[in-house]
Amino acid sequence: VAKRFFWFVAEFLMDAIGSPTLGIVMGFAVALVFKHVDLRTQPTLELPLFLLLLMYIPFLLAEYLHMSGIVTIFFTGMSARRYVTPNVSDE
Repeated sequence: VAKRFFWFVAEFLMDAIGSPTLGIVMGFAVALVFKHVDLRTQPTLELPLFLLLLMYIPFLLAEYLHMSGIVTIFFTGMSARRYVTPNVSDE
């Protein structure tokens, strides 16, 4: 019983701390990409790259690491919004 409880607590902490941390790290990575790549000249590339980097890759990475993909995407969006918004086109 104690072993199962330990694994439950370990998995809970991994989801409660790991998923937001992964989301914040991925958000800053996405912001860094959008800062150094000028997508205003390529608006057709902007949306697919935005969706791929902000949603699919963090979700798949979180699921691969057995974390919560939804929580990871939430924190990715929160951390990237402030830094990505000035670097995308107005369209």
